[in-house]
Amino acid sequence: MENLIKGLFFQYISLSSFLRILKSNIPLDLEIIKNHYRSLSDTKIKDIAKFEARALRPEVIPVLKQEIINRKLPEELLDFLDRKLLRPTELEIINYCKIIQKQRCPSCYKRSTNLNATNYKYVISFLFGCVYRVKFKIACPHCLNKQVRNASIKTFLLGWWSFYGFIHTIDSLIFNFRMFRKHHHNIPNETLKDFVCKNISIIEACKESELRMQDFLKNPDNNARQLSINPEEYYDL
Repeated sequence: MENLIKGLFFQYISLSSFLRILKSNIPLDLEIIKNHYRSLSDTKIKDIAKFEARALRPEVIPVLKQEIINRKLPEELLDFLDRKLLRPTELEIINYCKIIQKQRCPSCYKRSTNLNATNYKYVISFLFGCVYRVKFKIACPHCLNKQVRNASIKTFLLGWWSFYGFIHTIDSLIFNFRMFRKHHHNIPNETLKDFVCKNISIIEACKESELRMQDFLKNPDNNARQLSINPEEYYDL
Protein backbone atom coordinates (compact mmCIF):
# COMPACT_ATOMS: atom_id res chain seq x y z
CA MET A 1 0.00 0.00 0.00
CA GLU A 2 2.83 2.41 0.89
CA ASN A 3 4.51 1.85 -2.49
CA LEU A 4 1.19 2.36 -4.25
CA ILE A 5 0.67 5.71 -2.50
CA LYS A 6 4.19 6.82 -3.41
CA GLY A 7 3.64 5.77 -7.01
CA LEU A 8 0.40 7.71 -7.23
CA PHE A 9 2.10 10.68 -5.57
CA PHE A 10 4.80 10.88 -8.23
CA GLN A 11 2.38 10.13 -11.05
CA TYR A 12 0.02 13.01 -10.33
CA ILE A 13 2.18 15.72 -8.80
CA SER A 14 4.16 17.94 -11.15
CA LEU A 15 7.84 18.69 -10.58
CA SER A 16 7.11 22.36 -9.93
CA SER A 17 4.49 21.42 -7.32
CA PHE A 18 6.92 19.00 -5.71
CA LEU A 19 9.59 21.71 -5.48
CA ARG A 20 7.06 24.04 -3.85
CA ILE A 21 6.48 21.38 -1.19
CA LEU A 22 10.23 21.14 -0.59
CA LYS A 23 10.33 24.90 0.02
CA SER A 24 7.21 25.03 2.22
CA ASN A 25 6.50 24.17 5.85
CA ILE A 26 4.55 21.00 4.99
CA PRO A 27 5.92 17.99 6.97
CA LEU A 28 8.25 15.93 4.80
CA ASP A 29 8.87 12.20 4.44
CA LEU A 30 12.55 12.14 3.50
CA GLU A 31 12.18 8.67 1.96
CA ILE A 32 9.75 10.14 -0.56
CA ILE A 33 12.27 12.89 -1.30
CA LYS A 34 15.04 10.32 -1.82
CA ASN A 35 12.87 8.28 -4.17
CA HIS A 36 11.94 11.37 -6.12
CA TYR A 37 15.56 12.45 -6.54
CA ARG A 38 16.46 8.95 -7.73
CA SER A 39 13.87 9.28 -10.48
CA LEU A 40 15.40 12.48 -11.87
CA SER A 41 18.06 12.77 -14.55
CA ASP A 42 21.63 13.86 -13.80
CA THR A 43 20.93 17.14 -15.55
CA LYS A 44 17.91 17.85 -13.35
CA ILE A 45 19.86 17.06 -10.17
CA LYS A 46 22.54 19.53 -11.29
CA ASP A 47 19.87 22.14 -12.00
CA ILE A 48 18.35 21.74 -8.54
CA ALA A 49 21.78 22.10 -6.92
CA LYS A 50 22.65 25.18 -8.96
CA PHE A 51 19.33 26.99 -9.19
CA GLU A 52 16.97 25.68 -6.48
CA ALA A 53 19.19 24.87 -3.49
CA ARG A 54 18.98 28.21 -1.69
CA ALA A 55 15.18 27.88 -1.48
CA LEU A 56 15.12 24.27 -0.26
CA ARG A 57 14.45 23.40 3.37
CA PRO A 58 17.56 22.56 5.46
CA GLU A 59 16.63 18.90 5.99
CA VAL A 60 16.45 18.34 2.21
CA ILE A 61 20.02 19.53 1.51
CA PRO A 62 21.77 16.39 2.90
CA VAL A 63 19.47 14.23 0.76
CA LEU A 64 20.44 16.21 -2.34
CA LYS A 65 24.14 15.98 -1.47
CA GLN A 66 23.93 12.23 -0.95
CA GLU A 67 22.21 11.81 -4.32
CA ILE A 68 25.04 13.76 -5.97
CA ILE A 69 27.58 11.47 -4.27
CA ASN A 70 25.66 8.30 -5.18
CA ARG A 71 25.59 9.30 -8.85
CA LYS A 72 29.31 10.17 -8.76
CA LEU A 73 28.60 13.59 -10.19
CA PRO A 74 31.54 16.05 -10.14
CA GLU A 75 32.73 16.91 -6.62
CA GLU A 76 32.85 20.55 -7.70
CA LEU A 77 29.06 20.47 -7.55
CA LEU A 78 29.19 19.83 -3.80
CA ASP A 79 31.64 22.71 -3.34
CA PHE A 80 29.39 24.93 -5.40
CA LEU A 81 26.39 23.87 -3.31
CA ASP A 82 28.22 24.68 -0.06
CA ARG A 83 29.25 28.12 -1.33
CA LYS A 84 25.74 28.89 -2.44
CA LEU A 85 24.24 27.99 0.93
CA LEU A 86 26.68 30.13 2.92
CA ARG A 87 25.24 33.45 4.00
CA PRO A 88 27.69 36.09 2.77
CA THR A 89 29.10 38.67 5.17
CA GLU A 90 28.87 42.39 4.43
CA LEU A 91 32.60 42.44 3.60
CA GLU A 92 32.20 39.55 1.14
CA ILE A 93 29.29 41.32 -0.55
CA ILE A 94 31.36 44.51 -0.91
CA ASN A 95 34.31 42.56 -2.35
CA TYR A 96 32.11 40.87 -4.94
CA CYS A 97 30.54 44.23 -5.76
CA LYS A 98 34.03 45.58 -6.45
CA ILE A 99 34.66 42.72 -8.87
CA ILE A 100 31.59 43.78 -10.85
CA GLN A 101 32.31 47.51 -10.58
CA LYS A 102 35.74 47.08 -12.19
CA GLN A 103 34.35 45.30 -15.26
CA ARG A 104 33.81 46.94 -18.62
CA CYS A 105 30.37 48.42 -19.04
CA PRO A 106 28.26 45.72 -20.77
CA SER A 107 26.46 48.47 -22.74
CA CYS A 108 29.22 50.81 -23.99
CA TYR A 109 32.22 48.53 -23.26
CA LYS A 110 34.16 51.34 -21.55
CA ARG A 111 36.01 50.99 -18.26
CA SER A 112 36.20 54.68 -17.32
CA THR A 113 33.89 54.67 -14.27
CA ASN A 114 32.68 52.16 -11.70
CA LEU A 115 29.65 50.15 -12.72
CA ASN A 116 26.52 50.25 -10.64
CA ALA A 117 22.99 48.86 -10.81
CA THR A 118 19.49 50.19 -11.19
CA ASN A 119 15.87 49.13 -11.32
CA TYR A 120 13.54 50.98 -13.65
CA LYS A 121 9.91 50.76 -14.70
CA TYR A 122 8.08 51.32 -17.94
CA VAL A 123 4.45 51.20 -19.04
CA ILE A 124 2.85 50.73 -22.46
CA SER A 125 -0.94 51.10 -22.58
CA PHE A 126 -3.54 49.84 -24.99
CA LEU A 127 -7.30 50.25 -25.04
CA PHE A 128 -8.31 47.97 -22.16
CA GLY A 129 -5.08 47.41 -20.30
CA CYS A 130 -1.35 47.97 -20.16
CA VAL A 131 2.04 46.30 -20.11
CA TYR A 132 3.86 47.17 -16.86
CA ARG A 133 7.41 45.98 -16.31
CA VAL A 134 10.14 46.39 -13.70
CA LYS A 135 13.60 45.81 -15.18
CA PHE A 136 17.12 45.57 -13.81
CA LYS A 137 20.37 46.72 -15.38
CA ILE A 138 24.07 46.86 -14.56
CA ALA A 139 26.14 49.44 -16.45
CA CYS A 140 28.20 52.60 -16.07
CA PRO A 141 26.35 55.68 -14.72
CA HIS A 142 26.00 57.21 -18.19
CA CYS A 143 24.39 54.08 -19.65
CA LEU A 144 22.15 53.64 -16.61
CA ASN A 145 20.93 57.21 -17.03
CA LYS A 146 20.29 56.61 -20.71
CA GLN A 147 18.33 53.39 -20.07
CA VAL A 148 16.16 54.91 -17.35
CA ARG A 149 15.61 58.09 -19.38
CA ASN A 150 14.46 56.08 -22.42
CA ALA A 151 12.11 54.01 -20.23
CA SER A 152 10.66 57.21 -18.75
CA ILE A 153 10.14 58.79 -22.17
CA LYS A 154 8.45 55.62 -23.46
CA THR A 155 6.23 55.58 -20.38
CA PHE A 156 5.37 59.28 -20.67
CA LEU A 157 4.34 58.90 -24.32
CA LEU A 158 2.68 55.48 -24.28
CA GLY A 159 1.81 54.65 -20.70
CA TRP A 160 -1.22 56.73 -19.77
CA TRP A 161 -3.77 55.67 -22.43
CA SER A 162 -5.71 53.36 -20.08
CA PHE A 163 -6.93 53.66 -16.49
CA TYR A 164 -4.39 51.27 -14.99
CA GLY A 165 -1.74 52.54 -17.37
CA PHE A 166 -2.26 56.07 -16.06
CA ILE A 167 -1.79 54.91 -12.46
CA HIS A 168 1.32 52.89 -13.30
CA THR A 169 2.70 55.78 -15.37
CA ILE A 170 2.71 58.12 -12.38
CA ASP A 171 4.32 55.47 -10.18
CA SER A 172 6.93 54.59 -12.83
CA LEU A 173 8.00 58.17 -13.51
CA ILE A 174 8.43 58.91 -9.80
CA PHE A 175 10.31 55.64 -9.27
CA ASN A 176 12.65 56.24 -12.21
CA PHE A 177 13.39 59.79 -11.06
CA ARG A 178 14.43 58.49 -7.64
CA MET A 179 16.71 55.86 -9.17
CA PHE A 180 18.58 58.51 -11.21
CA ARG A 181 20.21 59.80 -8.02
CA LYS A 182 21.73 56.41 -7.20
CA HIS A 183 23.65 55.87 -10.44
CA HIS A 184 26.69 58.02 -9.72
CA HIS A 185 27.80 56.56 -6.39
CA ASN A 186 31.39 55.31 -6.47
CA ILE A 187 30.50 52.83 -3.76
CA PRO A 188 28.04 50.00 -4.57
CA ASN A 189 24.43 51.08 -4.21
CA GLU A 190 21.86 48.89 -2.47
CA THR A 191 20.50 47.61 -5.78
CA LEU A 192 23.91 46.23 -6.74
CA LYS A 193 24.44 44.74 -3.28
CA ASP A 194 21.11 42.94 -3.46
CA PHE A 195 21.96 41.55 -6.91
CA VAL A 196 25.39 40.36 -5.73
CA CYS A 197 23.97 38.70 -2.63
CA LYS A 198 21.64 36.60 -4.80
CA ASN A 199 24.29 35.71 -7.40
CA ILE A 200 27.55 35.21 -5.51
CA SER A 201 27.98 31.65 -6.79
CA ILE A 202 27.68 32.73 -10.41
CA ILE A 203 30.00 35.71 -9.89
CA GLU A 204 32.55 33.41 -8.27
CA ALA A 205 32.37 31.07 -11.25
CA CYS A 206 32.71 33.93 -13.76
CA LYS A 207 35.26 36.20 -12.11
CA GLU A 208 38.33 34.73 -13.82
CA SER A 209 36.86 35.12 -17.30
CA GLU A 210 35.94 38.55 -18.64
CA LEU A 211 33.95 36.92 -21.45
CA ARG A 212 31.78 34.95 -19.04
CA MET A 213 31.34 37.94 -16.76
CA GLN A 214 30.33 40.20 -19.64
CA ASP A 215 27.80 37.68 -20.89
CA PHE A 216 26.36 37.38 -17.39
CA LEU A 217 26.15 41.16 -16.85
CA LYS A 218 24.42 41.66 -20.20
CA ASN A 219 21.59 39.37 -19.05
CA PRO A 220 20.90 40.38 -15.43
CA ASP A 221 17.15 39.81 -15.76
CA ASN A 222 17.85 36.13 -16.45
CA ASN A 223 19.53 33.49 -14.34
CA ALA A 224 22.34 31.30 -15.66
CA ARG A 225 19.81 28.79 -16.98
CA GLN A 226 18.60 31.39 -19.51
CA LEU A 227 21.93 32.86 -20.58
CA SER A 228 22.92 32.81 -24.23
CA ILE A 229 25.71 30.27 -23.66
CA ASN A 230 25.43 26.84 -22.10
CA PRO A 231 25.21 27.30 -18.32
CA GLU A 232 27.48 24.27 -17.89
CA GLU A 233 30.30 26.46 -19.19
CA TYR A 234 29.89 28.74 -16.19
CA TYR A 235 30.53 26.02 -13.66
CA ASP A 236 32.73 23.58 -15.58
CA LEU A 237 30.54 20.76 -14.35
